[in-house]
Amino acid sequence: MFMKKVTLQEQQSRIKSMMGINEQMERNPEDITFASVGDPDVDSETEMTEEDDEMSSKPTREDYEELVNKKCDDYGWDVSYHVKDVMISMLMTRDEIWMGGDFTQAVLADKLGAAVRRADDEMVKHLKHMVIARDNFYLGQEW
Repeated sequence: MFMKKVTLQEQQSRIKSMMGINEQMERNPEDITFASVGDPDVDSETEMTEEDDEMSSKPTREDYEELVNKKCDDYGWDVSYHVKDVMISMLMTRDEIWMGGDFTQAVLADKLGAAVRRADDEMVKHLKHMVIARDNFYLGQEW
């Protein structure tokens, strides 16, 4: 394959033309303004969209960890880290924070056969705990 050698000036010229910078702006660089992070002339409050605001208020994995640990203690359940981890995944999937795996999906869909087939040796022993958590563990819920 034949490749033409291009000088540095030609490369810079091509880049400038792709970016739409014309000769007028090169002579008057003060005409070009860029807002940077922390720029005092840019009001960050007005730039934030509703979607950004919703994302910042979404619960985190840590929120669910705290919930699961508290509820397991309240119920007197002595379950492993693995069970709690899957429980967190299931609750986050239920609340549409993230997408859990096949086992989690089966428990949420109330499909016992599919849940049993997809469960590992430890999770199959904790199906009752998973269903109780699915139906009763909610963020912000006090009892």
